[in-house]
Amino acid sequence: MFKRKLLGVIQIRDMSSLRNSVKPYQFQIGILTDQQFPKEIDTLIPEFFKSLRATIKNSEFKDNVRINLITERKDANEKGKKSIDVSRNNLNVLVFPLQRRFEDVSVENHTNIIDQLRNPDEHSLNPLERSILICTHETVDERCGCHGPQFLSKLQHHISNLRSNPHSQLSQSTIRLFEASHVGGHKFAVNAIVYPEGDWYGNLKESDVEEFVERVFVKGERWVEKFRGNMSGDVGLDGIDGVGDVTWKPILKERNSEQAINVCYQTPFSPSVKSYDLKIPIGKSLMATAVENNIPNIEATCEGKAECATCHVYISDKVFWEKLNKSQPVSEAEQDMLEYTIGRRKK
Repeated sequence: MFKRKLLGVIQIRDMSSLRNSVKPYQFQIGILTDQQFPKEIDTLIPEFFKSLRATIKNSEFKDNVRINLITERKDANEKGKKSIDVSRNNLNVLVFPLQRRFEDVSVENHTNIIDQLRNPDEHSLNPLERSILICTHETVDERCGCHGPQFLSKLQHHISNLRSNPHSQLSQSTIRLFEASHVGGHKFAVNAIVYPEGDWYGNLKESDVEEFVERVFVKGERWVEKFRGNMSGDVGLDGIDGVGDVTWKPILKERNSEQAINVCYQTPFSPSVKSYDLKIPIGKSLMATAVENNIPNIEATCEGKAECATCHVYISDKVFWEKLNKSQPVSEAEQDMLEYTIGRRKK
């Protein structure tokens, strides 16, 4: 632990307790506003917060939904930004990790959000879009209020420069930046949450911006030294003793059986082609599901640590592959590993 004074605010960086400092949850609801975050966010729109919290408490998502005020940071050249007055009857709400936007939400119709969360795969927005939430809640903690906006401003400038460069891997990416009210763990300021992965980072400094973007958004890695945990409760170490990087895998908290998709596994290398139809909860690993159901030819030698390539997939939809590869390009380490794949197809 060490101390550093900046702009009159003492910044304490607790390195020992950073990891595993995120309580698992399923959804984060962000209520859009351009007003200053009050110390108690419920006081800004008390009737709405009271109704929303009561609805969540009486649902199956009880204790698994976070609620925050958020303000979107946009580039100066983005047009059409309107003032968001939360004193009016209807609100705009974003739900993460779905990144689903609900407009004209009111006390009368807010239950629609909870109803639709029960089937997130049916109404998600583009999963290739990324969002970053930075805690800037000054009235709760001066460290977040001082360092959060500084980090966010530098991050916004850096991402804007990368997106304007046609040779950058982020030139076609959509990354949205948000200020957020208190998210928890202000002693780890600056705190950042990245969606749709649901990964939390802490102890970030302005000087970390370029490395943060390079690791998390360009290479698609978890920055272990700054990693607090995942919304699912996953700490992401995979046996690594606090050093190195872990290839990003989108992990969501497993939900009830209704929130699942039908997946068909085929085993073309068996004596005859066989198919296995399974219903898999959203966010669960395809590899882990195959192993649990004794599907042949799924070796899972490295237990999902991306160290053997015995498990890999082919994407036949060219358009989908191009979109996916632009947002989450295959890393050099992954390419090297695939070279060892037995019987790998060329296309």
